[in-house]
Amino acid sequence: KNFSDGDSYEGDFHHGFFHGQGIYKYMNGSFFEGQFKNGLTHGLGYYKDIGGGTFQGEFSMGCKKGHGWAYYFCNDLKTWASYSGRYEDGLKHGAGILTIGKRDFNVIYDMGKIAVKSPMVRDVTFKGSDI
Repeated sequence: KNFSDGDSYEGDFHHGFFHGQGIYKYMNGSFFEGQFKNGLTHGLGYYKDIGGGTFQGEFSMGCKKGHGWAYYFCNDLKTWASYSGRYEDGLKHGAGILTIGKRDFNVIYDMGKIAVKSPMVRDVTFKGSDI
């Protein structure tokens, strides 16, 4: 199905909604491939944005929720980073591993903000709001 804004969807439908396995392509080049329920991302999926960032993991009713892995550009640090861990309501939340360069940091996020770093890296300061 093609939409007037240039987006498109190819996959399963149920009662007029995206439902089951599918791929949603945005006009700007971003896309989501995975499971849908009642028109929303739900289940396992993979998202890639136009800048090269990716997310692979669990979605619930349109939001990242559960375990996931993200690779993204951190604007404040001017470098690429990755995170493997828990998500809640689309935000990093709970225990995970943040990788910047070749260094891994055990972190605990509280709704998108770092709450606890592992004791061995407490001297490292993260100034970025987008890590």
